[in-house]
Amino acid sequence: MEQPLPPPPPSPSFGSTVIGVAYGQITRTGEPLAAAKYRTWAHTNECATPTGGEPVNTADSLGRYRKELEFLGRPATVCLTFRLYYDDDGEADSLDVAGTKLMMKARSGPSTVPDSVRVDMDIP
Repeated sequence: MEQPLPPPPPSPSFGSTVIGVAYGQITRTGEPLAAAKYRTWAHTNECATPTGGEPVNTADSLGRYRKELEFLGRPATVCLTFRLYYDDDGEADSLDVAGTKLMMKARSGPSTVPDSVRVDMDIP
């Protein structure tokens, strides 16, 4: 006699994988900044000062970037904060750019089309 299959486990209370994409160009005084270094944070409640060691990313030779954000949570609008790293007369410096909103969607399979937002950033 075959045993019935056990019921599927309950879904986690924290949600599922949600995704979104930020893209754009990083410039310095209006000129593309090749291989610009940046970090990206997504805050679910409101815009906040970045914390944590998010990985440093590198833009391409024309300063263009595309960052797919993915984490466990529920679909929601998040506030993005970018930190740009650059050299200012031989001294390392950084600039935070915050306030862009992005809708994070649940990943329901490989065909999920994430919401995206263009964020162009200029270092003065």
